[in-house]
Amino acid sequence: GDSSDNIPGVPGIGPKIAASLINDFGSLNDLLARADEIKQKGRREKILNNADMARLSRKLVELEKLIPLDKIEMESPSTYLSSLDSMADLRMDGLNASRLLDFYHKMGFWDMKQRVKERMMQKGLLNERNYADSGSM
Repeated sequence: GDSSDNIPGVPGIGPKIAASLINDFGSLNDLLARADEIKQKGRREKILNNADMARLSRKLVELEKLIPLDKIEMESPSTYLSSLDSMADLRMDGLNASRLLDFYHKMGFWDMKQRVKERMMQKGLLNERNYADSGSM
């Protein structure tokens, strides 16, 4: 979980322990299915008592995969979509850093916004002159 991004997680299980457990069991689903195999009693109880919270947290950070093509914003969707032979023909335009950071701000993803902003600045994709922050962190 990440409270700064409104992701609840499992109380008492931080990112390092969560990553270790996922690595040990292979996936969140396998971890939850085999939670009784967790050796540490406290961790096992936390996972067993908060399995629904773990599933909700994953759902909150998982990207939607089934987006209808007519929901994709394009200049001329009907012309563009009719020229596609397959989904592989879809391509993404260049990154609009300001738009992405504004979206993170609007959604309340404060920590993610700060990390992405710092990474973009390090890579030279963003500088303070070309991004006017739409609000405080």
